[in-house]
Amino acid sequence: DPSKNLIELARQKGSPAAGTCKWIFGKAAYREWLTSKTGLLWLSGKSGMGKTMVAIQVADQIEQHVLDKPRFKSVILHSFGGRTATLILWSLILQLITLEPSLLKHLLPESAVRLVALESSLRVYSFDLVWRIFSNMIFDNPFQDVYCILDGLEMCTEQSLADLLNKLPQVLTDSTRLKILVASRENIPSITRALSSYPNIRMNPYYE
Repeated sequence: DPSKNLIELARQKGSPAAGTCKWIFGKAAYREWLTSKTGLLWLSGKSGMGKTMVAIQVADQIEQHVLDKPRFKSVILHSFGGRTATLILWSLILQLITLEPSLLKHLLPESAVRLVALESSLRVYSFDLVWRIFSNMIFDNPFQDVYCILDGLEMCTEQSLADLLNKLPQVLTDSTRLKILVASRENIPSITRALSSYPNIRMNPYYE
């Protein structure tokens, strides 16, 4: 489930030892991404190196960063795995609507629609339509910053992954509030081609 709660995900994977998985906070590329207005940061590494645990630590730090600035209304979206890009977008859309119900207007006509009915509705929407809904919500929301953590994109089917990667530059160019962290395995050709121009932090076995 790509919308799995971060706390539940951490419980299943096991919490990192105290003080570990925080090396990323000292990386210049990470600090620049965190304080920029918009942008994408790519965290890559081999399978089993702890990318998801680092992503969870990043989400925790961003949450604290947001709490330290109460005058700014920011939001953290997360997707951990997902077989299709449409399912990943569906997860992000539901998180946005849960945090800001007024965004429901971008999904369905103004009518009495229950949130629990959205899952079955979105499953039949095309990727392009769901992407348009997501991007409209990104441009029309009350949040000053939208942090989006995408982990495990390599789990997507090949065509679905290509669809999503092709769209990311557009939303980053048009938005002044979206910051995306992609955590993925290295040496995935389609991901490497799409993200090679963005700042990259490559994990190695010596990081803790």
